[in-house]
Amino acid sequence: MTENKLQGRIPWSLGHCKNLSSINLSMNQLNGSLPAELGQLSKIQKLNLSSKALASPLPQELGKTSLLFSLDLSFNSFNGSLPDQLASPKKLQCLILEGKRFGGSIPAWLSDLRQLLQLNLGQNQFQGRIPSSLGNLENLEIGLNLGNNKLSGTIPEGLGNLNKLERMDLSSNNLSGIIPSTLDSLLSLEAINISNNQLTGCIPKSWLKLWNSSSSSFTDNPNLCATEKQSTFCKCKGDLPLSDKEIKHLGKVYIVITVIGATIQLNRKHREERSISRKFKTAGQICHRNLVKVLEIWQMKDRGFVLYEYMSNESLNDVLHEMKPPPVLGWDIRYNIAIGTAHALSYLHHDCKPGILHGDIKPSNILLDSDMEPHISDFGIAQPMDGSLTTDSSSLMGTLGYIAPERGQSTRMTEKIDVYNYGVMLLELIMRKKVRDSSFAERMEIVRWVKSYSGREDAMIDVELGDEVTEAAIKGDMVGMVRIGLKCIEDKAEDRPSMREVVEMLRAIRPLEALFKFRVEICQV
Repeated sequence: MTENKLQGRIPWSLGHCKNLSSINLSMNQLNGSLPAELGQLSKIQKLNLSSKALASPLPQELGKTSLLFSLDLSFNSFNGSLPDQLASPKKLQCLILEGKRFGGSIPAWLSDLRQLLQLNLGQNQFQGRIPSSLGNLENLEIGLNLGNNKLSGTIPEGLGNLNKLERMDLSSNNLSGIIPSTLDSLLSLEAINISNNQLTGCIPKSWLKLWNSSSSSFTDNPNLCATEKQSTFCKCKGDLPLSDKEIKHLGKVYIVITVIGATIQLNRKHREERSISRKFKTAGQICHRNLVKVLEIWQMKDRGFVLYEYMSNESLNDVLHEMKPPPVLGWDIRYNIAIGTAHALSYLHHDCKPGILHGDIKPSNILLDSDMEPHISDFGIAQPMDGSLTTDSSSLMGTLGYIAPERGQSTRMTEKIDVYNYGVMLLELIMRKKVRDSSFAERMEIVRWVKSYSGREDAMIDVELGDEVTEAAIKGDMVGMVRIGLKCIEDKAEDRPSMREVVEMLRAIRPLEALFKFRVEICQV
């Protein structure tokens, strides 16, 4: 029952529905406390109550839900300490308690949840040291988020045991001391954020590629740097690129893209050194699994080169519209492209400091790797969201068919421009129609066309999905994605969701276990 503007309290009688295996009441306007009767749901496996107004301490009875493997209570107003009884559901794989008011120490019993794949305690009031016992969570893979708390002391050596971990956020705390050498073994890390602490000394050698690609994730640690023995890069001596030897050891295939030629006209040249500089600076400071990885940058007086990771399936535009014969795109693949792109935009808007407005999200700027995983590229008109965005800049023009209405109506630009672009892209993805498709009436673009079909979302689904559309549950998921796209292209920027909310809505229309299953299938292939 997600996104229904439900108000009031969650009824205690819900605890009598003994056969329920999944509850999703996210993105509503519920308030009050969680009823203790939810602990009576002995078959419950997934519980998503992410909202904004639920309050009071968590009921201890939640610990009785022994089959629970996914618990999301993010962005509410719960307070107090985490009840010890939450250690009881031993099958818990996903625990998201972000954006609350939990305080006290991070409980040591979290290390008993050995099946955890994701632990998110960010944006709370936790104090004290990070328990070394968290290093016992050897299955932790998707992410560990302890950012934006009040944690102090040193980073424990035990975290070096999390050798499957892909993302770790320890930013905006009061951590001090050196980074333990044991963390050099975290070779699976694709993103790390330790900014805004008091850390000192050298970063682990294996993190050098992350520092080079996302230096903003290490800022506000005045005495943190790399030694010359590890790399030619050292914050204390200026920003230098990776050495040739280190590039060779990366072990993947890359391509060099020429950004701009030397023969541009003089009156355009200055406007274009600015564009290159912005592109280079932005692309080199961010790191996310769904952003194209920039490994090296060369900038000269009138031209520049960027070393990108090679993407074997070209762009989403090629896959949707250009390849002949057109490749088959099943529902799993389309969903994975949609949520991966949404994750990357959410990272740009909400996790980067300051946030970043991409400004030109469209299928041709979404590159696909060999597993059809999406990667956002081309930061040529990207801008920091530091309060200085205006329509006065010609660099914010964007692409026809994707331009948000406010670009011609307001002097202030926000991240909702990217949300609008994403919504258009999402509709292209599920309909497999161009933004100006020949099947539309003359001069009609995709936004006007879909709005003329309001209330008939099922008519917007690509007929090539064939048999999958006939399955009621999957068709419902497809219609849900169309509705998310329609929310993103609302005329008024304030009526559009944030990209963080888009991610939550997409997660709500697909069961968590389906995501893991799809991910495992990709790895096996």
